[in-house]
This record gives sequence, structure tokens and C-alpha cells, in this order.
Amino acid sequence: MITTFYTDSHKTFLDDWFMKTIVEKDKVQVEKFDQECSTGEFMSSGWKNTMLKKVNYIRDCLRQDEPFFHLDCDIQFFNSFYDDYIKLLNDNNLDMLAQHDGNGTICCGFMLIRPNETTRKFFDDVHEKTKNDVYGNDQLACNALLPQSGVRAKLLGADAFSIWMSNGIRVWQPSHGLPAIPEYMTAHHANYTSGVEHKLQLMKLVREKYDASYHRKTVMDIYLILHHSLLNGSKRIMQTKLT
Repeated sequence: MITTFYTDSHKTFLDDWFMKTIVEKDKVQVEKFDQECSTGEFMSSGWKNTMLKKVNYIRDCLRQDEPFFHLDCDIQFFNSFYDDYIKLLNDNNLDMLAQHDGNGTICCGFMLIRPNETTRKFFDDVHEKTKNDVYGNDQLACNALLPQSGVRAKLLGADAFSIWMSNGIRVWQPSHGLPAIPEYMTAHHANYTSGVEHKLQLMKLVREKYDASYHRKTVMDIYLILHHSLLNGSKRIMQTKLT
């Protein structure tokens, strides 16, 4: 199962990016939350209440037995990821995989979670601390509580891409342009920027750059295959003439 949620301000991300690009559409479960945060911007009024609902949504999903993904809707996909990440979770006997959010921290908007008593207690604690505003928000609560939780967690690599990985840990602005991106990505999460318009601009830039790079690589691969075939063909012709 792949879970996500949206509010009206983020419906364009769900429809035009998340669902349009994900391979595993049949596994997606979507919840709609009321628009408590009028702008949909990070840490603006109503944003924390929406994040508290998100934690509750995760807790509800933890009642079932199978590992599930919880992904924010401002994510676009480039390759299939489901089976590979499930295998990584199982092969390493982990409770959770999460996108790297910088400085060894996890991103709560891109997680694969195994339901068990440890993860259920962890997210119960995250909910309590988030509700009481102990750490500031749900993600800060997750990262503060994780080391003592007993949850066996691992960070994903740059294939689960975020702009901080090439931009440094700062908030992306359109004036920054787009630095290097990984040659291979499963997904790009449009965090480390603020506001719907900036997120959309960033996603378009990443998509255009990745597609252009993929196209160049495909053309080069075809060229090398043809070049190799022509060389081998020439050698066979020469050998035939010599014999």
C-alpha cells in the first residue's frame, strides 16, 4: 500500500505530478484533508494542524500488518520503486526506510514503515509531542524521538532525491537555477522550497533536466551499440576476405 493525502491547495500536485508519474497506481490510497492552512505553505497558520492529521493518518495505517509507504503528494516519480524498497526493508530487517532530509535526519514525507509494536509506539509518541507542540512540528518530533525509540531505520540514497542534495541545505528559490541531479532517480520530493508556485517550478526544472539527460544517455547508448556492431561487422568482412 502507498498512502498519501492532499488539501485543495495541493490537489494539482496529486493529479498532475504524483498520480500522473507513479508506476504503482493500483497500490495508492488517497485521503483528502480539510484546508486548515489557507496558503498551504510550510509553517503558515493551520499547517501544524494538518501535519497532526497526517500523523494520525499514519497511526491508522499502522493498524494493518503489511509494510506501507507514506508519501507526501508533492512528489514526482521517474522509475518504479515499490518492490526494490520493500526488498531493502526486508533484507536488512528494518522497521523503517525514509528519505534523507540532511544531516542524518529523516523526512516524514517519504517513508516506508513496517507495522509492529515498536513503530506503533513511536508514532503514538510523535503524535503526543506534535499535539503538545514540544518540538515545533511532526518532523522535528520524529527526529528527536527516533534515536531512543528502538525503531530500526535506514536512510535512502540520492535516488529518492531532494534539492538539498545538490543545492546545499537552504531554501530553493527560482534564482538558484538547478544544479546537478542524480543520473538515476526513483523520485523527486519538492521540499526545501516554500509555496505552491516555487514547488511547481522546481518540479518542472527537475523533470526537464532528468528527461534531457535520459534522452542523451539513450542516444549515446544506441550510438555505442551501433558503433560496436559496425566494428564487429567490419572485422567479420575482413576475416572473410582474408580466408
